[in-house]
Amino acid sequence: MSIAFIISAGFLIDLLGRRPLALLSYIIGSFSPLSVVILPPFLGFPVSIVLYNTFFSLAVVVRNILVMDLAGGSGSRWFGYIMTASSISMIVGPICGFAIRELVGYRGLFILLFLVWVAAFISIAYLPETSSGSRGSRLDRSLDLVGVIKDLRSIWFIAVYGCIDRFSFYLWSPLVSAYLSEKGFSDGEVAILYTIQNTGWFLSSYIFGILSERNAIVTLALSELLTAFSALTLAIEPRPGGALPYISFTALGLSIASWIPAYNSVIYSLAYGNRIGRIYSLLYMLSTAAGIPAPYIGSILRIIISGETHLYLAFTLSTLNTLFLLSTYKRKFRFQST
Repeated sequence: MSIAFIISAGFLIDLLGRRPLALLSYIIGSFSPLSVVILPPFLGFPVSIVLYNTFFSLAVVVRNILVMDLAGGSGSRWFGYIMTASSISMIVGPICGFAIRELVGYRGLFILLFLVWVAAFISIAYLPETSSGSRGSRLDRSLDLVGVIKDLRSIWFIAVYGCIDRFSFYLWSPLVSAYLSEKGFSDGEVAILYTIQNTGWFLSSYIFGILSERNAIVTLALSELLTAFSALTLAIEPRPGGALPYISFTALGLSIASWIPAYNSVIYSLAYGNRIGRIYSLLYMLSTAAGIPAPYIGSILRIIISGETHLYLAFTLSTLNTLFLLSTYKRKFRFQST
């Protein structure tokens, strides 16, 4: 379902424009917390989840492209700003949510979340429109789809990189909490590890945004190596009180902080113009599809071979993916979407 919305978002962005689709996605998102308030629980919670996933599938594409268009050559630095703000929200958000729930209950909390969504919608309404969308007949749009496919053939290496990156990361990241619990980590110790991860993300986002402006491909390769290092260090010493789990989560926070501005900067340098939405969403769809079976495969490997097999495999794949990225990016692949 998410894949369908992702690919649809790319075409709608280019046809309708960036801001209209961003506004639509935030309208959908605002009804996610509101549905829990106005509908019976047996109906409200499933509807809320569907609405949120719909919002996320649309917004993850349109938000990034909107930032690229508004920032231009400073896009990496903008992503650094945004990721810094996001990391702060991830640190203080759960604490604030708990405090608000204690004061006004879950109903009051969801109403407040609805108002936050409305405020986000209003802020986007004041942004300048960067693209009015493309116009043309159905035949023109069909030919445009052919052009998108040809464009993807020109940057096949970044599509392959994205698929390997997502698969290797999802081999172990969704299983981390269960893995740590199995190794004897308490809930408090796991919470500390994630706090360290988010703090590293917060402190380094802007720095990696600047580095991505200077050399996005090297920053992206560094991000992949940090992910590999994080998986490896977690596999070597998975015990409470050990230093390596803390090093692992620090590296993971740095990896996330560097990956987001670097990846988006690389995409923007390769694809720009009226088809960027479709190209971006196709790349995102391919990587999402590649990641779907990874957690299940990781679980099977843990059961059949050993508890750390999925981590060692993720380390190997991420390391090879780094070498693949650097070896295939020997020249500047660039095309103009018109």
